[in-house]
Amino acid sequence: MKAEQGRRQLRGIFQVRVVGLLLVAGVVLWLPQLAYYHYLHGSWLTYSYGQEGFPNLLTPKLAELWAAPKNGSFLYNPVLLLLLPGTLVLFRTAPRQAALAFGTWAVASYLYAAWWDYALGCGYAGRGFVELYVLLAWPIAALMAYLLAPPRWVQGAAATFVVLCLAYNMRLSLQFDRCFYGTHAWDWSAYYSLLLN
Repeated sequence: MKAEQGRRQLRGIFQVRVVGLLLVAGVVLWLPQLAYYHYLHGSWLTYSYGQEGFPNLLTPKLAELWAAPKNGSFLYNPVLLLLLPGTLVLFRTAPRQAALAFGTWAVASYLYAAWWDYALGCGYAGRGFVELYVLLAWPIAALMAYLLAPPRWVQGAAATFVVLCLAYNMRLSLQFDRCFYGTHAWDWSAYYSLLLN
């Protein structure tokens, strides 16, 4: 029943009229950007990142992206540590959602780690993941629902962990001054001064 309904929805989306309308809307939405490129560079299509690119494709900076004092996503936002076990919990009841959330996070992690600046410039805690939080909430919510079932000591431990993670995250975000001012990615002294200042 659901499979047939899904096929009908897909057929409805791929009608010539719908595809044509989407193409026209896309052109209308992109036209100002293309006109701006043409005005600046004399070309309708321009690579606006200059010399920036993906020099780390074969050696992605995954450890730095996740754990370095220079904006490591898990280090600055430890509630994301619930993503991995949450994916396992979610996989039992909703394998497609688990695969979508984890796959999106894994691909985004690789792309950010392969980019010339894994920290994406000045920003807080792997800011590139912010737009993925909607998807990443699925496994985290599944894990929390699982942990908030009895026994009571598990509920208390889970709630305490989340509250501590959020307090830690708030402390860092209030102390953070737009950029990490360490001398290199693993400058723990700069991180400790940020945390304890």
